[in-house]
Amino acid sequence: MKTLLQPMFLLVAGVYITTAAPTYDNVNSLLPRTSNPPSESKSKICQDLKIPLTVTSTNYVFGLPYFNNDLDVANWVVTATNRNPSIKKTVTPRTENVTATYTIGARFCQPAPGKKFNKVVLLATHGIGFDKSYWDPNLPAELKSETDKYSFVDHAISRGYAVFSYDRLGVVSSSSKQTSGYVVQINNQLEILKRLAKLVKAGGENILPGKFGKPKKTVLLGHSFGSALSYFAVSDEPSLVDGVVLTGFSTNISASNQGTALLTGFVPRIANLREEKWGKLDSGYLATVDGNSSAVIFFQQPDYDPAIAEFAAANQAPFAVMELSTGREFSFNPPVTFKGAALIITGKYDWPFCAGDCDDVLANPGAQYFAGARPFKAIVYPKAGHGLNFHLNAKGAFKAITDFLGENGL
Repeated sequence: MKTLLQPMFLLVAGVYITTAAPTYDNVNSLLPRTSNPPSESKSKICQDLKIPLTVTSTNYVFGLPYFNNDLDVANWVVTATNRNPSIKKTVTPRTENVTATYTIGARFCQPAPGKKFNKVVLLATHGIGFDKSYWDPNLPAELKSETDKYSFVDHAISRGYAVFSYDRLGVVSSSSKQTSGYVVQINNQLEILKRLAKLVKAGGENILPGKFGKPKKTVLLGHSFGSALSYFAVSDEPSLVDGVVLTGFSTNISASNQGTALLTGFVPRIANLREEKWGKLDSGYLATVDGNSSAVIFFQQPDYDPAIAEFAAANQAPFAVMELSTGREFSFNPPVTFKGAALIITGKYDWPFCAGDCDDVLANPGAQYFAGARPFKAIVYPKAGHGLNFHLNAKGAFKAITDFLGENGL
Protein backbone atom coordinates (compact mmCIF):
# COMPACT_ATOMS: atom_id res chain seq x y z
CA MET A 1 0.00 0.00 0.00
CA LYS A 2 1.31 3.40 -0.87
CA THR A 3 0.23 6.80 0.43
CA LEU A 4 -0.06 9.23 -2.44
CA LEU A 5 -2.10 12.27 -1.53
CA GLN A 6 -1.75 15.50 0.35
CA PRO A 7 -4.77 16.70 2.37
CA MET A 8 -7.61 18.48 0.57
CA PHE A 9 -9.17 21.62 2.01
CA LEU A 10 -12.80 22.65 1.53
CA LEU A 11 -15.02 25.27 3.08
CA VAL A 12 -18.22 23.58 4.22
CA ALA A 13 -20.75 25.52 6.26
CA GLY A 14 -18.08 28.07 7.11
CA VAL A 15 -15.54 25.49 8.34
CA TYR A 16 -12.36 24.40 6.58
CA ILE A 17 -12.13 20.62 6.43
CA THR A 18 -9.55 18.19 5.16
CA THR A 19 -9.67 14.71 3.75
CA ALA A 20 -7.21 12.14 4.96
CA ALA A 21 -4.60 10.90 2.55
CA PRO A 22 -6.02 7.63 1.16
CA THR A 23 -4.04 4.59 0.18
CA TYR A 24 -4.06 2.73 -3.11
CA ASP A 25 -3.19 -0.79 -4.03
CA ASN A 26 -1.27 -1.83 -7.12
CA VAL A 27 -3.03 -0.60 -10.25
CA ASN A 28 -2.14 -3.86 -11.99
CA SER A 29 -4.52 -5.71 -9.67
CA LEU A 30 -7.50 -4.00 -11.28
CA LEU A 31 -9.69 -6.53 -13.05
CA PRO A 32 -12.71 -4.77 -14.56
CA ARG A 33 -15.49 -6.73 -16.17
CA THR A 34 -16.60 -5.59 -19.59
CA SER A 35 -20.38 -5.29 -19.71
CA ASN A 36 -20.81 -5.29 -23.48
CA PRO A 37 -18.75 -6.17 -26.53
CA PRO A 38 -17.07 -3.20 -28.19
CA SER A 39 -19.26 -0.98 -30.33
CA GLU A 40 -17.63 0.08 -33.56
CA SER A 41 -18.29 2.70 -36.19
CA LYS A 42 -16.27 4.06 -39.06
CA SER A 43 -14.70 6.65 -36.76
CA LYS A 44 -14.48 5.12 -33.27
CA ILE A 45 -14.39 1.98 -31.15
CA CYS A 46 -16.05 2.14 -27.73
CA GLN A 47 -15.98 -0.35 -24.87
CA ASP A 48 -18.24 -0.28 -21.79
CA LEU A 49 -16.55 -1.27 -18.52
CA LYS A 50 -17.49 -2.18 -14.98
CA ILE A 51 -14.57 -1.25 -12.72
CA PRO A 52 -14.36 -2.36 -9.07
CA LEU A 53 -12.54 0.28 -7.01
CA THR A 54 -11.69 0.26 -3.32
CA VAL A 55 -11.05 3.74 -1.94
CA THR A 56 -10.65 5.30 1.50
CA SER A 57 -12.08 8.71 2.27
CA THR A 58 -12.91 10.86 5.28
CA ASN A 59 -16.68 11.19 5.00
CA TYR A 60 -18.97 13.72 6.56
CA VAL A 61 -22.32 12.78 8.11
CA PHE A 62 -25.61 14.34 7.05
CA GLY A 63 -26.76 16.74 9.75
CA LEU A 64 -30.54 16.74 9.27
CA PRO A 65 -33.14 13.97 9.61
CA TYR A 66 -33.40 11.77 6.52
CA PHE A 67 -36.08 12.94 4.11
CA ASN A 68 -39.56 11.47 4.33
CA ASN A 69 -41.18 13.83 1.85
CA ASP A 70 -40.50 16.83 -0.37
CA LEU A 71 -41.22 19.27 2.44
CA ASP A 72 -38.18 17.88 4.22
CA VAL A 73 -36.17 18.59 1.06
CA ALA A 74 -37.51 22.15 1.02
CA ASN A 75 -36.29 22.60 4.60
CA TRP A 76 -32.84 21.36 3.56
CA VAL A 77 -32.71 23.89 0.70
CA VAL A 78 -33.71 26.76 3.01
CA THR A 79 -31.16 25.67 5.61
CA ALA A 80 -28.34 25.17 3.13
CA THR A 81 -28.85 28.51 1.40
CA ASN A 82 -29.36 30.65 4.50
CA ARG A 83 -27.04 33.64 4.51
CA ASN A 84 -26.21 33.05 8.19
CA PRO A 85 -23.25 30.61 8.33
CA SER A 86 -24.32 29.33 11.76
CA ILE A 87 -27.67 28.19 10.34
CA LYS A 88 -26.72 26.65 7.01
CA LYS A 89 -24.86 23.66 8.41
CA THR A 90 -26.27 20.51 6.86
CA VAL A 91 -23.42 18.20 7.87
CA THR A 92 -22.28 17.29 11.38
CA PRO A 93 -18.79 18.11 12.70
CA ARG A 94 -18.25 14.36 13.04
CA THR A 95 -16.35 12.50 10.32
CA GLU A 96 -15.91 8.84 9.50
CA ASN A 97 -12.95 7.19 7.81
CA VAL A 98 -14.58 4.87 5.31
CA THR A 99 -13.01 2.22 3.11
CA ALA A 100 -15.47 0.87 0.59
CA THR A 101 -15.52 -0.96 -2.72
CA TYR A 102 -17.67 0.48 -5.49
CA THR A 103 -18.42 -0.61 -9.03
CA ILE A 104 -17.85 2.26 -11.45
CA GLY A 105 -19.46 2.17 -14.88
CA ALA A 106 -17.26 3.66 -17.59
CA ARG A 107 -16.90 3.89 -21.35
CA PHE A 108 -13.64 4.11 -23.26
CA CYS A 109 -13.72 5.38 -26.86
CA GLN A 110 -10.76 5.64 -29.19
CA PRO A 111 -10.29 6.37 -32.88
CA ALA A 112 -10.96 3.47 -35.24
CA PRO A 113 -7.97 1.88 -36.97
CA GLY A 114 -6.59 4.10 -39.70
CA LYS A 115 -7.94 7.29 -38.16
CA LYS A 116 -5.93 10.13 -36.62
CA PHE A 117 -4.55 8.93 -33.30
CA ASN A 118 -2.44 10.95 -30.87
CA LYS A 119 -2.39 8.66 -27.79
CA VAL A 120 -3.84 11.33 -25.48
CA VAL A 121 -6.67 10.26 -23.15
CA LEU A 122 -9.25 12.72 -21.83
CA LEU A 123 -10.73 11.54 -18.51
CA ALA A 124 -14.22 13.09 -18.48
CA THR A 125 -16.25 13.69 -15.30
CA HIS A 126 -19.84 14.83 -15.72
CA GLY A 127 -21.69 17.23 -13.46
CA ILE A 128 -24.83 17.06 -11.35
CA GLY A 129 -28.02 16.23 -13.24
CA PHE A 130 -26.24 14.23 -15.95
CA ASP A 131 -24.45 10.93 -16.42
CA LYS A 132 -21.49 10.03 -18.62
CA SER A 133 -23.65 10.32 -21.74
CA TYR A 134 -23.39 14.10 -21.33
CA TRP A 135 -20.21 13.75 -23.37
CA ASP A 136 -21.82 11.55 -26.05
CA PRO A 137 -25.64 11.75 -25.87
CA ASN A 138 -27.78 8.88 -27.11
CA LEU A 139 -30.42 11.03 -28.78
CA PRO A 140 -33.83 9.61 -29.74
CA ALA A 141 -34.56 8.62 -33.33
CA GLU A 142 -36.13 11.97 -34.23
CA LEU A 143 -32.97 13.79 -33.08
CA LYS A 144 -30.34 11.20 -34.02
CA SER A 145 -29.22 13.19 -37.06
CA GLU A 146 -28.27 16.01 -34.68
CA THR A 147 -25.80 13.93 -32.66
CA ASP A 148 -22.80 15.47 -34.39
CA LYS A 149 -23.75 18.88 -32.96
CA TYR A 150 -23.74 17.71 -29.36
CA SER A 151 -21.23 14.84 -29.03
CA PHE A 152 -17.96 15.99 -27.54
CA VAL A 153 -16.68 12.41 -27.86
CA ASP A 154 -17.24 12.37 -31.63
CA HIS A 155 -15.47 15.71 -31.98
CA ALA A 156 -12.53 14.61 -29.83
CA ILE A 157 -12.23 11.33 -31.75
CA SER A 158 -12.09 13.30 -35.01
CA ARG A 159 -9.09 15.17 -33.57
CA GLY A 160 -7.31 11.97 -32.60
CA TYR A 161 -8.13 11.92 -28.88
CA ALA A 162 -9.43 9.00 -26.83
CA VAL A 163 -12.09 9.67 -24.19
CA PHE A 164 -12.58 7.78 -20.93
CA SER A 165 -15.92 8.83 -19.40
CA TYR A 166 -17.57 7.38 -16.33
CA ASP A 167 -20.67 7.66 -14.19
CA ARG A 168 -19.85 9.31 -10.90
CA LEU A 169 -20.59 7.26 -7.79
CA GLY A 170 -24.35 6.94 -7.26
CA VAL A 171 -25.18 7.70 -10.89
CA VAL A 172 -26.80 5.08 -13.18
CA SER A 173 -24.17 2.34 -13.60
CA SER A 174 -21.93 3.27 -10.64
CA SER A 175 -23.28 1.54 -7.52
CA SER A 176 -26.34 3.80 -7.49
CA LYS A 177 -28.71 1.25 -5.95
CA GLN A 178 -26.18 0.06 -3.39
CA THR A 179 -24.87 3.42 -2.14
CA SER A 180 -27.00 5.85 -0.15
CA GLY A 181 -27.47 9.44 -1.25
CA TYR A 182 -26.66 10.32 2.35
CA VAL A 183 -23.19 8.81 1.85
CA VAL A 184 -22.18 9.85 -1.69
CA GLN A 185 -20.30 13.14 -1.31
CA ILE A 186 -17.45 15.20 -2.69
CA ASN A 187 -14.82 13.37 -0.62
CA ASN A 188 -15.44 9.84 -1.92
CA GLN A 189 -16.15 11.16 -5.42
CA LEU A 190 -12.77 12.88 -5.39
CA GLU A 191 -10.88 9.78 -4.30
CA ILE A 192 -12.56 7.78 -7.07
CA LEU A 193 -11.53 10.33 -9.69
CA LYS A 194 -7.93 10.37 -8.52
CA ARG A 195 -7.82 6.59 -8.52
CA LEU A 196 -9.23 6.46 -12.05
CA ALA A 197 -6.70 9.07 -13.19
CA LYS A 198 -3.84 6.91 -11.95
CA LEU A 199 -5.23 3.83 -13.63
CA VAL A 200 -5.79 5.62 -16.94
CA LYS A 201 -2.31 7.12 -16.79
CA ALA A 202 -0.80 3.65 -16.27
CA GLY A 203 -2.80 2.22 -19.17
CA GLY A 204 -3.15 -1.46 -19.90
CA GLU A 205 -5.87 -3.62 -21.39
CA ASN A 206 -7.92 -3.78 -18.17
CA ILE A 207 -8.56 -0.03 -18.08
CA LEU A 208 -7.95 1.05 -21.70
CA PRO A 209 -9.08 -1.93 -23.82
CA GLY A 210 -8.57 -2.36 -27.53
CA LYS A 211 -4.76 -2.61 -27.40
CA PHE A 212 -4.49 1.09 -26.64
CA GLY A 213 -1.45 0.65 -24.40
CA LYS A 214 -0.11 3.42 -22.20
CA PRO A 215 -1.23 6.99 -22.99
CA LYS A 216 1.31 9.54 -24.08
CA LYS A 217 -0.55 12.20 -22.09
CA THR A 218 -3.64 12.35 -19.89
CA VAL A 219 -6.02 15.27 -19.34
CA LEU A 220 -8.82 15.77 -16.81
CA LEU A 221 -11.99 17.12 -18.41
CA GLY A 222 -14.91 18.18 -16.22
CA HIS A 223 -18.31 19.79 -16.33
CA SER A 224 -19.72 21.70 -13.35
CA PHE A 225 -19.40 19.48 -10.26
CA GLY A 226 -17.08 17.31 -12.34
CA SER A 227 -14.92 20.38 -12.96
CA ALA A 228 -14.76 21.08 -9.23
CA LEU A 229 -13.63 17.49 -8.65
CA SER A 230 -11.01 17.86 -11.39
CA TYR A 231 -9.76 21.10 -9.85
CA PHE A 232 -9.38 19.52 -6.42
CA ALA A 233 -7.70 16.47 -7.95
CA VAL A 234 -4.85 18.53 -9.43
CA SER A 235 -4.79 20.64 -6.27
CA ASP A 236 -4.14 17.50 -4.20
CA GLU A 237 -1.73 15.98 -6.71
CA PRO A 238 -0.24 18.48 -9.17
CA SER A 239 1.55 15.74 -11.13
CA LEU A 240 -1.57 13.60 -11.48
CA VAL A 241 -2.15 14.51 -15.16
CA ASP A 242 -0.69 16.68 -17.90
CA GLY A 243 -3.64 19.02 -18.49
CA VAL A 244 -7.01 20.05 -17.09
CA VAL A 245 -10.08 21.45 -18.85
CA LEU A 246 -12.87 22.81 -16.67
CA THR A 247 -16.22 23.56 -18.34
CA GLY A 248 -19.30 25.10 -16.75
CA PHE A 249 -17.10 26.35 -13.93
CA SER A 250 -15.58 29.37 -12.22
CA THR A 251 -13.28 29.87 -9.23
CA ASN A 252 -15.12 33.11 -8.44
CA ILE A 253 -17.65 31.80 -5.91
CA SER A 254 -19.00 35.27 -5.13
CA ALA A 255 -20.32 35.37 -8.69
CA SER A 256 -22.50 32.33 -8.00
CA ASN A 257 -24.28 33.83 -4.99
CA GLN A 258 -22.01 31.69 -2.79
CA GLY A 259 -23.19 28.53 -4.48
CA THR A 260 -26.92 28.98 -3.82
CA ALA A 261 -27.95 29.41 -7.46
CA LEU A 262 -27.80 25.69 -8.24
CA LEU A 263 -29.94 24.65 -5.26
CA THR A 264 -32.60 27.29 -5.68
CA GLY A 265 -32.78 26.78 -9.44
CA PHE A 266 -33.19 23.00 -9.19
CA VAL A 267 -36.17 23.17 -6.78
CA PRO A 268 -35.22 19.57 -5.92
CA ARG A 269 -37.61 16.74 -5.13
CA ILE A 270 -37.03 13.20 -3.82
CA ALA A 271 -36.22 11.21 -6.95
CA ASN A 272 -37.97 7.97 -5.99
CA LEU A 273 -41.21 9.88 -5.40
CA ARG A 274 -40.97 11.70 -8.72
CA GLU A 275 -40.25 8.83 -11.14
CA GLU A 276 -40.95 5.10 -10.85
CA LYS A 277 -37.69 4.34 -12.67
CA TRP A 278 -35.82 5.71 -9.64
CA GLY A 279 -37.80 3.63 -7.16
CA LYS A 280 -34.78 1.66 -5.90
CA LEU A 281 -32.85 4.78 -4.89
CA ASP A 282 -33.13 5.93 -1.30
CA SER A 283 -34.57 9.31 -0.31
CA GLY A 284 -31.11 10.87 -0.32
CA TYR A 285 -31.21 11.08 -4.12
CA LEU A 286 -32.89 14.16 -5.57
CA ALA A 287 -34.02 15.34 -9.00
CA THR A 288 -35.19 18.64 -10.46
CA VAL A 289 -38.87 19.42 -10.04
CA ASP A 290 -39.56 19.59 -13.82
CA GLY A 291 -38.18 20.54 -17.21
CA ASN A 292 -38.50 24.24 -16.51
CA SER A 293 -36.13 24.06 -13.56
CA SER A 294 -33.65 22.19 -15.75
CA ALA A 295 -33.94 24.97 -18.34
CA VAL A 296 -33.20 27.60 -15.67
CA ILE A 297 -30.03 25.81 -14.64
CA PHE A 298 -28.66 24.53 -17.94
CA PHE A 299 -29.98 26.54 -20.90
CA GLN A 300 -30.10 30.06 -22.30
CA GLN A 301 -32.72 31.21 -24.79
CA PRO A 302 -32.69 31.42 -27.77
CA ASP A 303 -29.43 29.52 -28.11
CA TYR A 304 -30.75 25.96 -27.79
CA ASP A 305 -33.21 23.59 -29.40
CA PRO A 306 -36.22 23.07 -27.09
CA ALA A 307 -36.28 19.41 -28.12
CA ILE A 308 -32.75 19.02 -26.74
CA ALA A 309 -33.76 20.71 -23.49
CA GLU A 310 -36.69 18.28 -23.21
CA PHE A 311 -34.35 15.37 -23.87
CA ALA A 312 -31.91 16.54 -21.19
CA ALA A 313 -34.71 16.95 -18.63
CA ALA A 314 -36.26 13.57 -19.44
CA ASN A 315 -32.88 11.84 -19.16
CA GLN A 316 -31.55 13.61 -16.10
CA ALA A 317 -29.66 11.61 -13.48
CA PRO A 318 -30.58 12.11 -9.80
CA PHE A 319 -27.90 13.54 -7.53
CA ALA A 320 -26.99 12.80 -3.92
CA VAL A 321 -27.99 15.31 -1.25
CA MET A 322 -24.55 14.97 0.35
CA GLU A 323 -22.81 16.03 -2.85
CA LEU A 324 -24.25 19.50 -2.49
CA SER A 325 -24.17 19.45 1.30
CA THR A 326 -20.41 18.87 1.27
CA GLY A 327 -19.52 20.65 -1.94
CA ARG A 328 -21.89 23.61 -2.18
CA GLU A 329 -19.24 26.07 -0.99
CA PHE A 330 -15.99 25.27 -2.70
CA SER A 331 -12.90 26.92 -1.31
CA PHE A 332 -10.12 27.29 -3.84
CA ASN A 333 -7.45 28.27 -1.33
CA PRO A 334 -4.59 27.81 -1.59
CA PRO A 335 -3.97 28.16 -5.35
CA VAL A 336 -2.93 24.96 -7.08
CA THR A 337 0.70 24.33 -7.93
CA PHE A 338 -0.29 22.44 -11.06
CA LYS A 339 2.18 23.20 -13.87
CA GLY A 340 0.38 21.66 -16.84
CA ALA A 341 -1.96 23.35 -19.31
CA ALA A 342 -5.22 24.58 -17.74
CA LEU A 343 -8.35 25.86 -19.47
CA ILE A 344 -11.60 27.16 -18.02
CA ILE A 345 -14.37 27.51 -20.61
CA THR A 346 -17.86 28.44 -19.48
CA GLY A 347 -20.97 29.69 -21.22
CA LYS A 348 -21.46 33.44 -20.96
CA TYR A 349 -24.89 32.98 -19.37
CA ASP A 350 -23.96 30.21 -16.92
CA TRP A 351 -26.41 30.39 -14.01
CA PRO A 352 -24.93 28.14 -11.27
CA PHE A 353 -21.39 29.54 -11.39
CA CYS A 354 -21.90 33.09 -12.68
CA ALA A 355 -25.53 33.91 -11.77
CA GLY A 356 -26.18 34.42 -15.49
CA ASP A 357 -23.24 36.65 -16.46
CA CYS A 358 -19.72 35.23 -16.72
CA ASP A 359 -18.06 38.33 -18.16
CA ASP A 360 -15.10 39.36 -15.97
CA VAL A 361 -15.36 36.45 -13.50
CA LEU A 362 -13.43 33.63 -15.21
CA ALA A 363 -9.94 34.98 -15.89
CA ASN A 364 -9.92 36.68 -12.51
CA PRO A 365 -9.36 35.00 -10.09
CA GLY A 366 -8.83 31.92 -12.29
CA ALA A 367 -5.36 33.09 -13.32
CA GLN A 368 -4.40 33.51 -9.67
CA TYR A 369 -5.47 30.00 -8.75
CA PHE A 370 -3.66 28.54 -11.75
CA ALA A 371 -0.62 30.79 -11.41
CA GLY A 372 1.77 27.91 -12.07
CA ALA A 373 -0.07 26.53 -15.09
CA ARG A 374 1.71 26.70 -18.44
CA PRO A 375 -0.40 28.13 -19.84
CA PHE A 376 -3.68 29.15 -18.21
CA LYS A 377 -6.55 30.36 -20.39
CA ALA A 378 -10.13 31.39 -19.63
CA ILE A 379 -12.86 31.55 -22.27
CA VAL A 380 -16.28 33.12 -21.76
CA TYR A 381 -18.10 31.22 -24.47
CA PRO A 382 -20.85 33.21 -26.25
CA LYS A 383 -24.48 32.16 -26.72
CA ALA A 384 -24.42 29.38 -24.12
CA GLY A 385 -25.51 28.64 -20.58
CA HIS A 386 -24.38 26.07 -18.02
CA GLY A 387 -25.13 22.98 -20.14
CA LEU A 388 -22.43 23.97 -22.62
CA ASN A 389 -22.56 20.73 -24.63
CA PHE A 390 -26.28 21.09 -25.38
CA HIS A 391 -26.32 24.53 -26.98
CA LEU A 392 -26.58 25.15 -30.70
CA ASN A 393 -22.98 26.32 -30.97
CA ALA A 394 -21.50 23.52 -28.83
CA LYS A 395 -19.16 22.41 -31.61
CA GLY A 396 -17.38 25.74 -31.41
CA ALA A 397 -16.70 25.10 -27.72
CA PHE A 398 -15.48 21.58 -28.53
CA LYS A 399 -13.09 23.05 -31.10
CA ALA A 400 -11.82 25.64 -28.61
CA ILE A 401 -11.01 22.83 -26.17
CA THR A 402 -9.14 20.60 -28.61
CA ASP A 403 -7.39 23.60 -30.18
CA PHE A 404 -6.11 24.59 -26.75
CA LEU A 405 -4.88 21.09 -26.04
CA GLY A 406 -3.21 20.75 -29.43
CA GLU A 407 -1.50 24.11 -29.13
CA ASN A 408 0.03 23.01 -25.82
CA GLY A 409 1.38 19.63 -26.78
CA LEU A 410 -1.62 17.62 -25.63
